Amino acid sequence: MRRLLPVLQAEVGYALIRDARSEGRDPRQEVRDFVQEVFISLLADDGRVLRSWDPARGRSFESFVRLVARRQVAATFRSARRNPWSVEPVPCDELERRISDDGTPARRFEANDALNRVLERLGGRLDERGMLLFAMLYVEERSVEEVMDATDMSRDAIYAWRLRFRKLATSLAAHARG
Repeated sequence: MRRLLPVLQAEVGYALIRDARSEGRDPRQEVRDFVQEVFISLLADDGRVLRSWDPARGRSFESFVRLVARRQVAATFRSARRNPWSVEPVPCDELERRISDDGTPARRFEANDALNRVLERLGGRLDERGMLLFAMLYVEERSVEEVMDATDMSRDAIYAWRLRFRKLATSLAAHARG
């Protein structure tokens, strides 16, 4: 950890500064979160990513860790759901106004109730693997690359599952409305 922390902070900081300039944002508040996420991915599954380092491929250990961090930050910024800068900050008074304009409490309750029914039915139609993939992709909002690494599945297989989830959720939502 002591050896990798400065390497990760420098790489993540560099990647965030580069993206922050184009977005007009301050990256300092995100560096710690990204470093923690990269550490988690490096150590997940008994350190599978770290154990995949092969010095015969020509990279030093630190260079390999920098590459992993760079790829993970890039994947996060490509994901609209996980990108911390994909949503513009809203002042508190504006946020309160928007919340109060979203409709009546009864309407919000009905929408939440319909969503809960769809999720229950979805859970009843998926096997254990399907539920795991659904949780990783939609609940935890992991990128396809992260799910591929965690499950040893191909990109095409992950995309096929995502398509199944969308079709099933659309069908269940239509059934819930009808």
